[in-house]
Amino acid sequence: MPEFTDSQKAAIEQAGHNILVSASAGSGKTTVLIERLIRKIMAGTSVDKFLIVTFTRAAAGEMKDRLEAALTKRLQTEEDQDTRVYLQEQLALLPTAAVTTIDGFALKLIESYYYEIDLDPAFRLVADSAEEALFKNRVLDGLFDELFDESHSKHQAFLQVLENFASVSRSQNLKDIILKLANFDIARPEEDNWLDSLTESYDGSLSMKDQKAYQNYLTGEVRPLVEEALNDLPVALSAVEGEENDKSIKMAESLLEVQGYLQKLLYDLDEGVDYDQMKSDICVYPKKFPGRYQQKKIEASEDTAALAEAIEPAMVYRERYFAGKDAPIASIANSFFRLTEEQWQTVNARSQRIVSDLVMVTKEYLAALKKAKAEANILYFSDLVVLARQILKNDEIRQLVQGQFAEVMVDEYQDVNRLQEAFLKDMSNGHNMYMVGDIKQSIYGFRQAAPQLFANKYSAFAKDENDDERIELAENFRSENNVTKVINLIFTQIMDQELGDVAYEGSAKLIAKAAFPDDVPPVFNLDLLAIKQGKKSQSDDADDGDGDDDRETREKTLTYLLKKVQEIRAHGQVYDKNMGMRPVQYSDIAILTRSKTSYPDLLRLAHQAGIPIQSESVGDYYKAMEVYVVLDILRILDNPHQDIPLAAVLRSPIYGYDENDLAKVRLADKAHDFYMALKADAKENEKSQKVLDDLAAWRVYASQNDLVGLIWAIYQDTGWLDYVAGLAGGAQRQANLHALYQRATTFQENGQSGLFAFIAYIEEVQDSGGNVGEVAQETSNSALSLMTIHKSKGLEFPIVILPELDKRFNDMDMKSAFVLQKDAGIGLDYLEPNAKVKVPNLGKYAVKQSLKRQSWSEEMRLYYVALTRAKQQLYLIGRIDPLEDKETAEAKLYKNAVESTEQFLPESQRLKAKSYLDWTLQSFARLEIPSLQQYFMGDEKPLHQLLSGEKNGSWSIEAQVIAEEDIPKQEDLKGQLPKAERDETENEARVKSADFDAQLLKDKLSYRYPYEAATKTAAYQSVSEIKQLFEDPDRPYLEDLYLDENGQAVEKPDEQTVETDALDEKSEQKAANMLTKQELPMPAFMTDGKVKPSPTAVGTATHLIMQLLNFEAWIDESDLQDMVDRLVATGKIAKEVAPLINLGQIIDFLRTDFADTIARHNDTLKREAPFAMIIPAKRVYQNVDDEEPILIHGIIDGYFVDEAKKTVTIFDYKTDFVPKRAGERQRMALQRMKKNYTGQLNLYRQALQDEYPDYEVLPGRLILLSAGMTLDLD
Repeated sequence: MPEFTDSQKAAIEQAGHNILVSASAGSGKTTVLIERLIRKIMAGTSVDKFLIVTFTRAAAGEMKDRLEAALTKRLQTEEDQDTRVYLQEQLALLPTAAVTTIDGFALKLIESYYYEIDLDPAFRLVADSAEEALFKNRVLDGLFDELFDESHSKHQAFLQVLENFASVSRSQNLKDIILKLANFDIARPEEDNWLDSLTESYDGSLSMKDQKAYQNYLTGEVRPLVEEALNDLPVALSAVEGEENDKSIKMAESLLEVQGYLQKLLYDLDEGVDYDQMKSDICVYPKKFPGRYQQKKIEASEDTAALAEAIEPAMVYRERYFAGKDAPIASIANSFFRLTEEQWQTVNARSQRIVSDLVMVTKEYLAALKKAKAEANILYFSDLVVLARQILKNDEIRQLVQGQFAEVMVDEYQDVNRLQEAFLKDMSNGHNMYMVGDIKQSIYGFRQAAPQLFANKYSAFAKDENDDERIELAENFRSENNVTKVINLIFTQIMDQELGDVAYEGSAKLIAKAAFPDDVPPVFNLDLLAIKQGKKSQSDDADDGDGDDDRETREKTLTYLLKKVQEIRAHGQVYDKNMGMRPVQYSDIAILTRSKTSYPDLLRLAHQAGIPIQSESVGDYYKAMEVYVVLDILRILDNPHQDIPLAAVLRSPIYGYDENDLAKVRLADKAHDFYMALKADAKENEKSQKVLDDLAAWRVYASQNDLVGLIWAIYQDTGWLDYVAGLAGGAQRQANLHALYQRATTFQENGQSGLFAFIAYIEEVQDSGGNVGEVAQETSNSALSLMTIHKSKGLEFPIVILPELDKRFNDMDMKSAFVLQKDAGIGLDYLEPNAKVKVPNLGKYAVKQSLKRQSWSEEMRLYYVALTRAKQQLYLIGRIDPLEDKETAEAKLYKNAVESTEQFLPESQRLKAKSYLDWTLQSFARLEIPSLQQYFMGDEKPLHQLLSGEKNGSWSIEAQVIAEEDIPKQEDLKGQLPKAERDETENEARVKSADFDAQLLKDKLSYRYPYEAATKTAAYQSVSEIKQLFEDPDRPYLEDLYLDENGQAVEKPDEQTVETDALDEKSEQKAANMLTKQELPMPAFMTDGKVKPSPTAVGTATHLIMQLLNFEAWIDESDLQDMVDRLVATGKIAKEVAPLINLGQIIDFLRTDFADTIARHNDTLKREAPFAMIIPAKRVYQNVDDEEPILIHGIIDGYFVDEAKKTVTIFDYKTDFVPKRAGERQRMALQRMKKNYTGQLNLYRQALQDEYPDYEVLPGRLILLSAGMTLDLD
């Protein structure tokens, strides 16, 4: 049992009231949660008395697996027989225990009580987001068509709303707004009446000072600015006070005047004066200070420099708040307070009508959507909690549910939305909620997560008078001490209650508890690339957070990043608890980014540099070359008279037409479309005839088969799957093609069919902006990881690199004509219908400010998540503007931060940050980092004591500024290519430059041996080899064997085999898969001396254990471990294989009814029984002579004879993965197993039928060890 800290013990043991566990990054919250569950279970609370919810099915599955492992471990060490029986009961209950997602539990309630809400139980849950978006758009289009009808009662109101949001595409703009409003509304509980509340901010009967939006603006925007200006004033004032020259005296008088002005504003804000008074006061801001000191007007003297130095802080202060380009006080006076109260009231009243009508249209849409879903009998995931709450309105059902659970446990509580919170409360009895999370890691605002729920409880549960309890888990068991300290240094300056939603101080700070040796070097690097910004693209002007850099700049920053990776890989070391300090491997490194914008360029450069890299899905799936070629084939099968898709298919590698070929086709018939020209060209051109033949064959196939079969036929006939595997990123391309096949399957399973309908569906998805990301590839254990910060949550890496630290935050929502914030409400630009002038209404000022705080707070938490993924080393990389003739934005931001004296940087300064780099520089500005101070400050001295390393404890930060000319070139990366790749590149160049007979080479390479089919059939084959023929869905060979009434293996009737002399391309492809080759182990020189045992080796070892088991004895896992140890000691199982054998799966099988059946027939039990038989080759292979016999041999895992029933039962152990939990994945896996192994066991059955002619040999039974179940193959 691990040793827990005091706070962890409290989180494990406290009970009897609601508990909020605030668990910082790396604090072991899952371990604590599992331990709490185990102790409660051991104390007598059954596992099915807990409701444990989290946010993903993967997380729920992992939670259940960890709970199962913990219970199994207890069972292994428990000696008391009654306790052992109890634990076995708990393990039996675990598969059906409520360890699930919130949506998953809601779905379970709906499936149980659908009748309570008059729901058709045959409903379909739409899991495809593209399908959901299409359905919603169709409903909204239909509603707009109705509202455009002049006879509709709400036609005029609709037109007024439409007119206000005038744009190039007015209706589309309004549709986007309505969909956004609807998405916000469905994340709220019904009782909130959120949509109706949106008009409250526009109450025309209230004066300005009583308007909620106005007060929010003053509180959120004006007051912090006034307080900051007052706090900064003493620095400027102290520099000129006491000076006796006229200039300084005048400056001091001006500053005192400013101080009075600001104090008056603060008084007005506190007193709540009316709007006109506030407008009058704020608009008389000091517009004139004494002019900037000009040295040329004064006779040069020693006093000149001193005078300039004295008044400089005042001039900086003047520029910052009153006279500069972006001076905030002047900006407020000239924008918001430009209007009179009467003008504001007019805008307000008219805006209220617009908002009211907008809410009306949104409600109409929601009603239409509800009706359409009912007619289609479909539900969305967003419907589940809503419907479940409707069910729980029944008092009897709610009390039943509440009584079912002793505790409601919520993981990742910081990510719940208000609707989910209400649902969780419905299932709680009011004092049995156990909530675990970390508000500092709430990063799912786009899913309507409400971190304020966590923040409210965080504050309330800490109060003495509250019966509920807050427990802090601040200890960090993940990161090295220096990483933890620097993270604390950053966030103790930038994250507080106002920006970040929690004050990063006290118990909210990380406490380093990770066990690293003292000789592990501290590594926290900041590299600033001083690259002059080139010309930006149009997307950059939008400030959408993506594409901030021009292409050339991006290439330079990515090149530097990859060079840094190569240097870390070549020279770095990390600590390994098993090996001590060791060289860095690529798999130790993770590159985390805010978005995927740069992924295509980064992956390309990484490939050129020979850096193995695995990443999330990248790009638009439907625009991937391998996918759109197949889609174009489908398009021309539906309608061949489409020139562009047809030309694309001809130009594709499938047919290989070049420009000259296409020109010849066009010349064959200039008068008609390209398909007619292709038909004309086919009269003289075999290549074109082949295209027409393929299209004709596929049309025939499509008329007789379904869409899924057609797609697979195209893959098979063209060899497209194999071809794309040989291209760069082949594994990704194959995954994309398999995904297209799967999407077609889903399309058909959803009740839709037909080639035309599928093409229309795909095109509609593309037209609606449904960008489906490419399919993720399987992960690699030897590659560098590239992922977004969102994807990295919950993970950890020895080394983390954060590039693109200068990427701008996305503020597009704040710049649109319509702004929406879940708590502040709605704001918009009001369009004056006569003058056609747009005016931001009162709500927009307030909502925009709230929205920025919300967005910046989430960005801050994202930055925290990114930094806390690192275990040992952190590298930050960002671009800055080089210091040339003028002060850069970074330098100005750095200097402003240096002047701040409070622990937390002024809120207005933090809100001015536009990137993670800005916050980093602001935080580091007050640390003693010479390289940054010299670059940004030069010889300037800070006005107060810097935060030294000694003052804050020992920390290490290496910062450097890299000039543009010192950044590596792309060719510098190529030197790092593995030698094999460099040789391949050189050989390719030599081949390209050599003279050779191309036709001769082509003839030799395309030569075919005339008796190739016979070479594909061995005279002696094992069943395990033949079995592999079934794994392709287009191989019907052995599964077509069955026993006739005489017990002989024959082929199914009406099956045709292709004769050898009629071998076509498709037959050859199948013949090529016949097993005459062997899998050879990887050469030692390619393994770095570390060869991981293969699944085959593990399976062989598992079979050996099953062969030696005594089914009649009670065996537990310790007995099995002793057996494995003996087999390792005698050399029968390799030492490397032993730890990979899943003994728990074997134990699970021994507890099944079938294992008991085997034990009862122990006298007739045969294990590892060899057999051999001769059968005609035609029964196994196509394209071979009927008379050719082949010898089949193999070993049957086991069978037993029932003398009473005169039956023989065959069984075969399988270690293939099959999900334990019942559901669609398990059903599909069982179908796959049955398909893959039926033929193999049919051969066994035939062999035993020959040996036991008077007995009935029953269909085989697979023992699926991974799922703890058996599968009959009848």
